[in-house]
Amino acid sequence: MNTFLFLNIITIILLFIINNNSYILNIIKYGLANKYIKQLIYFTSITFIYLFLIVNYYFNNNILGYQFIENTLNINWGIDGISLWLINLTIILLPIALLSNWNIDLINNSTFNNNITTNKSFIFNLLILLIGIIIILNFLCLDLISFYILFEASLLPLFILIGIFGSKYKEKAAYYIFIYTLFSSLFMLLSIGIYIYILGNIDYINLNNIILSIDLQSILFLGFILGIAVKTPIFPVHTWLPLVHAESPIGGSILLAGLIIKLAIYAIIRLILINLSDVVIIYNPLIYTIAILTIFYIGIITLKQIDIKVIIAYSSIIHMAIVIMSIFSNNIIGIEGSIILSIAHGFASPALFLLVGGVLYDRYHTRFIYYYQSLATYMPIFSIYLVIAGLFNMGIPLSANFIGEFLSINGIFIFNALFAILSTFSIFITSIYQMKLTTKILYGYKSIYLNIVKDINNRELFILNILFISILFIGIYPNILIKTLDISVSSLIYSI
Repeated sequence: MNTFLFLNIITIILLFIINNNSYILNIIKYGLANKYIKQLIYFTSITFIYLFLIVNYYFNNNILGYQFIENTLNINWGIDGISLWLINLTIILLPIALLSNWNIDLINNSTFNNNITTNKSFIFNLLILLIGIIIILNFLCLDLISFYILFEASLLPLFILIGIFGSKYKEKAAYYIFIYTLFSSLFMLLSIGIYIYILGNIDYINLNNIILSIDLQSILFLGFILGIAVKTPIFPVHTWLPLVHAESPIGGSILLAGLIIKLAIYAIIRLILINLSDVVIIYNPLIYTIAILTIFYIGIITLKQIDIKVIIAYSSIIHMAIVIMSIFSNNIIGIEGSIILSIAHGFASPALFLLVGGVLYDRYHTRFIYYYQSLATYMPIFSIYLVIAGLFNMGIPLSANFIGEFLSINGIFIFNALFAILSTFSIFITSIYQMKLTTKILYGYKSIYLNIVKDINNRELFILNILFISILFIGIYPNILIKTLDISVSSLIYSI
């Protein structure tokens, strides 16, 4: 933990030094400031990977509870089987989010001073790095206050990122995510305050050993679930997500779809499943009903969308509804399936956002689906990757999405057969809108509005190959996750 924090502090200091001294060194003129900033950022992200590869190597799958526990800044930090794989997802997506917006130019900020030049690359890379660091710390912390502070801290750099680098309605999208999530999290803060007032303890390990009354659990559950529902999101508090995804830069969309909404799933595991296990069983029918409504309502809405990024954003809501149902199934298969599906979605959704929000939007500067036709005739490599990404999103066998959906629906079936049957319609709905998106973009007569552009470049191919290999690796060898999750998930079940 100390090594991780020290590395981040050094990196941020060096970034400011490079940016602020670029004018003295006269390297802006030759474009070297961006080069140095990018090299430093990618070196740091690769160092994160090596650091957590060591953690993975020494992590013992046969030990119950948290490992590598440290106390830094008077905060306890640790890792268990659940947080380990969410951290692994983060350290893979962080350099991908940075690499997805490689072509960030310099902008002149003449409003304040004609002699001052604002380095756009510096701002973007710093914000992405801060979001990644906060998310990793969120998975590492072991107390409620730290979790809440870090849970909300990710909003500020994301708000600035969307507000500066977003599309046409970027200010509206930035305020949407800030107001929605900040207001809903106040209910979570209220529940944490009740914990502190009554128990005087905020540590995960100690809270798990305390039995609360049903009435108190109900109050705490409602506070936590209101904050988590918006962050996930599920119907009817989902309206901020499509706009934010549509207006966000591709790096922001990758982090939002791949990581930030996973914080809500992690919050359910840490804050609800163990501590509030009695009311989980009581409120399960309500949660399941809302999730089923989310699947059908969002599925119908998705079929009517004409914005290609909004279609992918709505698909995230449907997948998260399945995750919510399986995580509340109160059995090992369901909870493990929800975590695997979350990780699979963390790879598949960024791939789709990169294809439609990165490749297509960067070349044509429009998200209108009817603008695109017959791209398969002159963008064959893009077409192949879009079809494969769509198949992964639909849960084709040998993909991580298939393993996650299979285990999740199996876990739901163990809890309630009727809800399991209804949840399978999510696969059917996903297939319909994914095939609509693919066939509309790739086939048909050539649009008179389209110009012939270059196919996917090497940078985009590199990113997509990493994401696809990760999906296939987990799909072919899911035991690498399951053997790590078994003991951690089993402890949740035994507590329930």
